[in-house]
Formats: sequence, structure tokens, C-alpha cells
Amino acid sequence: PYLVFNDKTLAYSEKGKGIQRSTDLGKTWTKVSDIEPVGRIMQILDRKAYWLCKEGLAVSEDDGATWKMQGAAVEASIGPWFDPKNTNRVVVAGKQGIFKSTDAGKTWQHVAALPPGADVPMPGWFSNVAWDPVGNVFYVSKMGKPAYRLEVAR
Repeated sequence: PYLVFNDKTLAYSEKGKGIQRSTDLGKTWTKVSDIEPVGRIMQILDRKAYWLCKEGLAVSEDDGATWKMQGAAVEASIGPWFDPKNTNRVVVAGKQGIFKSTDAGKTWQHVAALPPGADVPMPGWFSNVAWDPVGNVFYVSKMGKPAYRLEVAR
């Protein structure tokens, strides 16, 4: 998928090609990093872009021109989601379940397994996870299966 920074700047990642960036709406592309994100969603919060990788979170503060790694590795392929009032609180999900960090990804805590049938064979394949940071509630659904609400103690 193409990820949008602004009205002209896009980015994408493809296995073996790192992060590619365009500043002309996709007419031309330039490799800007060897980092290979596994997440299909890039989150932009306070002018910083975050993209989930096997090694942690890739972060860009300049509309994707440069990237650096932040935090530690986590077994996840969906996310990240941030608490908008506290960007140190981050959630990701993967085959092993849902993981939360309270220190911007430096450490990860396993908070819940995925419910039955909600597997994550590949990033974004039919299973969906959402997080309500105020109530610390997770929602998990998979195409053709029931949706689950998981309440987790803080």
C-alpha cells in the first residue's frame, strides 16, 4: 500500500527494496532507507511517522525522507496504535496476540492472546484489531467471525 504524508509525498515498502519515497505523487520514486516495515499502516502523530518493523518502530520526522529505528523488536505485524494523550503508550498485534508498550516501544508486554479464529497469518489478512486507549479496551474481528471486545487491566 501507498502511505500518504501530504498532498505530494508518498511512501511504500516492498520486500528487498526498503522504503521508497515519492515527492511528485508517485511519478518517480527514490529509495530512502533499507528498513523494511512489516506493518501495512503508518501512523502520523505530532508530525512524526511511525511504521512497524520486526526490529521495532521505524520513525521519520521529515515526511519520510529519513528513517531511524526506535524501541525493541516485537512479534507483531499489525499496528502501531498510539494513545493520542501519551505517545509513549503504543499497541501492536501479531500471531502471538496483542502487545503494549508504555515507553514508546523500548519494552513490550504481552497483554492478550487473540480470540479463537482471529489468526494473523500475514499483516492485514482479514483480521482486524483496534484499541480504545481511554478504556484500555481492544476489539478484534475477522471476516466471517464474531467481533470480540477484550478489556485489559491497566
